[in-house]
Formats: sequence, C-alpha cells, structure tokens
Amino acid sequence: MSFKEIAEKIWSKLTNRWTLNLVVWLFIIDGVYNPRIDDIYRLENGRHLLAALLMHLSWFVLIYSNTSWLIPRFLIRKKYALYFLLLSIQSILFAFWIGWYSEWLLEVFPVPTKHFYFLISVPLRSSFDSLLGYYMGVLLSAVLPVHFLFSLGRLVQYFFKERKRSELLEKKQLESELLLLKSQVNPHFLFNVLNSIYSMSLKQSAKAPEMILKLSHLLRYMLYESQQEYVPLDKELLMLRAYIDLETMRLKDKNAIQIMIEAEAAQGYIAPALLIFFVENAVKHGLETLPSGGFITIKMSKQRNTELLHFQCINNFEDSSGAPKINEKGSGIGLRNVAKRLELIYPGKHELKITNNNCIFEVNLYLKTFTHDLSDHR
Repeated sequence: MSFKEIAEKIWSKLTNRWTLNLVVWLFIIDGVYNPRIDDIYRLENGRHLLAALLMHLSWFVLIYSNTSWLIPRFLIRKKYALYFLLLSIQSILFAFWIGWYSEWLLEVFPVPTKHFYFLISVPLRSSFDSLLGYYMGVLLSAVLPVHFLFSLGRLVQYFFKERKRSELLEKKQLESELLLLKSQVNPHFLFNVLNSIYSMSLKQSAKAPEMILKLSHLLRYMLYESQQEYVPLDKELLMLRAYIDLETMRLKDKNAIQIMIEAEAAQGYIAPALLIFFVENAVKHGLETLPSGGFITIKMSKQRNTELLHFQCINNFEDSSGAPKINEKGSGIGLRNVAKRLELIYPGKHELKITNNNCIFEVNLYLKTFTHDLSDHR
C-alpha cells in the first residue's frame, strides 16, 4: 500500500461523520467542565451531575433528531416545506423546554457563574423580559444558531460523501464500458485474422502452420495481457509486428506493409491492443480492396518537445470502395471502438486525427504514454 493510499485512508477515518461529531462534543464538554478555567462551575455532587446531563441530553436530542432524521428524510429528499415545518415546531418546543428548565435549575441550584449547567449558553431572563420575549430570545440566540452550525456540518459531510459515491459509480461505469468495448473488439480482430488463415488453408499453403503459431501468440496476448489496463509498449509492438507478419504471409507484395519505429518511441506503457486496430483497418479497407499497388506505411516516434507518442498509419484504397469512417456502421466497428476507448482511457491526453484525401487514408494519433504501470493507481 502506497503512502498516498495510507494517507487517504487515515483522512477518510478522520473525516467520518461520527469522528467529527465526537471531536466537536469533546471540545464543548472540555470548555464547560475544564477545572483549569476559573469561571467554570464545578459539579459538587450527583444531583448537579444529573441536572447537567439532562441539559446536555436535551441538546443532544435536538441536534441529532435534526441531523440524523429530519435532514436525511426530508431536506435531502427535497421535501423542503415539510422539513422547515417540522424543524420550526421542534425548535419552538425545544426553546420553551430549555428556557423553562434553565430557570428551574437556577432556582434549585443558584450559582454565580456564566455557564451554569448549559452545554450551550442560554440567555437569562431579566425582570424586564416578558415570558414570550424570553423564549423568543432563547430560540433566536441559542436554538437556531446551534441548528445552523450542525446542519451546515451535516450537509457538508453529505456533499463530500455523495461526491465520493458519484466518483465510484462513474469509475465502475467506465470500467464496465471498457470491458464491453474489449468484448466487441476482440472478436472483430480475431475474425479478420481467421479469415487470413482460412484463405491460406484453402490454398494448402505450407505457411499455414506458422500463421497458426503466430495466432496462438496473439491469442495469448489478447486473453491475458489485454486484461491489464496498461502494458509495456514493447509488448504492444511485438503483437503489432506479429499481426503484420500474419498479413504479409498471404500478400503477393511482401513489402506492401512498411513499419518504422524510433527506439525512444518503444519505451513506456500504453493501453493494450490499441494500435493494432488502425493497421487492421488499413489492411481490410486498403490492401484487400486493391489488386496491386496497395501500401501501408506505419511510423511511430516520440515528439521531443512534448514527449507525446506519435503513431501514424497511412494506406491507399480503391476509390469505388470508399474509406471507412468512425461513425460508419458494420465494418467501422474497430475504429469506433478504438476511438471510444481513447476517450475513456486518455481523456484530455490524446489527439486522434483521421483524414481521407485522394484515395489516401491517414491516421495520426498523439498520445501521452506513462513511464511506469498505472494500473493500480487509476
């Protein structure tokens, strides 16, 4: 477990709702009963303790009946009118109760101290205050401010909890979408390779066993390596070369597919089975449509100023066949899926340019690769 994960776990525990509430109450209780503070009333016997506990319990019921019941059941569910109605009734009743109880405590246990038995300070009624005015003062100066502070804290906690839940749901949705895309892409790739082997087997070519062996290596890669989120770029290139070898075996022009890769471009990590589909698309819609003169040129380099990987695939095609488009249905599933995968895996970290001019189809992919495997840190 990395330091970042440990720190996040500790922070999650510290920001837990009950942990934060416990800290708040400990600070308040320490402020009321700390013997180091001169003007704090010292509890002299069990009657004093019982009276103080009843006062604290009253505030506890007021606060948590709101934060644990009224807010989740009504406010968060957008039943605003009912929430404020019930909160008003609760607050008014509590103001009368806490005001009466405060005066009763002062009659039974008169003490010259500012805190008395209150966890939260409650104003004292002077001889000039009417009973109703006094209770309104308790409501406005004590009950409502307490409600506001604890409600604000509860809503902030709810906001962060919902944001975290939303992020987890979004991550699971992306993972499900990626699995779906992979399940669509793999059969599409295998279908084209098997077509190549089938064509050679009809001709009883001696190279068919070699193609089957290469295909087994590709299958192993697709079954195991492609399940990872990122793979070493050199492994991806080995698979790409194996696919090119498979296609070259059945071509009359063995030099129709040219691949040029700079040494620096083969370093780093990349999403698996990402590059091969551009080449597979060029074979299917380019070389296979031309009786002769077809070509595919593959180049890969790393831009020194931006450190972006530049993958380029250029092919020609027969004019009557048309060029495949990303939004085309049926035969364009490979391009559509790889474009979607790029959006999901490399949001804001890639640029895909596809052009079709004068029977030349060109793909340029600019991609930020990673120097180490990030599969466990996404």
